[in-house]
Amino acid sequence: MNNLPRFIRWPFIFLAICWGVWFFEAVTHIDLGVWGILPRHWSGLWGILFSPFLHGGLWHLVANTVPVAVLMFLILFFYPRLAPAALLFIHIGTGLCVWLAARPSYHIGASGVIYGYASFLFFSGIFRKSWRAALLSLLVFLLYGGMVAGVFPTDPHISWEAHLLGAFTGGVGAYIFREEPA
Repeated sequence: MNNLPRFIRWPFIFLAICWGVWFFEAVTHIDLGVWGILPRHWSGLWGILFSPFLHGGLWHLVANTVPVAVLMFLILFFYPRLAPAALLFIHIGTGLCVWLAARPSYHIGASGVIYGYASFLFFSGIFRKSWRAALLSLLVFLLYGGMVAGVFPTDPHISWEAHLLGAFTGGVGAYIFREEPA
């Protein structure tokens, strides 16, 4: 596995953890959702690290698998130098924003970081002012532009706050890293 490029290895590892956690929960019948983000509770701070790896069921995990793989791959492939910092910023930043601002219930799933990845890729194309970044931005918009609807509250079981705050964090990250070498 170490001889695979990181743009393949990292999404694989991230998703292997997600699927491993889901399998553990399915076999043991232990709900790890309490390790999600619980806003403004000290115990919920652990969720900043763990919540993207926790999912509410098989279909939740299935729905997040392809976007995580594609968007993380794109960041790692097109921004190899700044990808580690950008991915960490999006993961921690999204979780911290959810912990600070979301409604008081457990927030789990990779959707927040997915919105962060998509937003980072989209806004990097605008802030970097390069044709390559702009084309990538257009591709992300064509593939994932429909995600915009997910930042509005439609279902009380879906953390629209994580979607909105992930998109915000990704945009902020794109601005912060705009002059860093890709």
